[in-house]
Amino acid sequence: MASDIISLYFDGVIYSKKNSKQIISVKGRPVIISNKNAKKNEKDMSAEFAFQCAKQAWKPDGRYSVSMYFTRKDNVRRDLDNLCTSVLDALVLGGALADDNTASVGELHIYDMGVNRDGVGVQVQLEQLK
Repeated sequence: MASDIISLYFDGVIYSKKNSKQIISVKGRPVIISNKNAKKNEKDMSAEFAFQCAKQAWKPDGRYSVSMYFTRKDNVRRDLDNLCTSVLDALVLGGALADDNTASVGELHIYDMGVNRDGVGVQVQLEQLK
């Protein structure tokens, strides 16, 4: 690892996996599944994080302080903790974090930066804890 700090960015709307469930019928029984848009969003976000990690030769090593700065497209109320879960999962899938449990994440900071229709997304900073 070249540095103990990395800054990552995903440009786009973040979908909450928790709030993006849908009910379908399988053999006459209701089954809860993730929405296709939420799955695609997670795939896109993790691919972008993987690209940025590779470009910066980032390999997670130890515990991190994770800071997330969300910029929204509108004033619709959203649960920051649900958005945070989607981003943490994408960070793990993209290789920026080994896991999103307490062995890898020692601090979690979540910030709502308000509305900016031209800059919707999330800025993530990972800083290794000493």
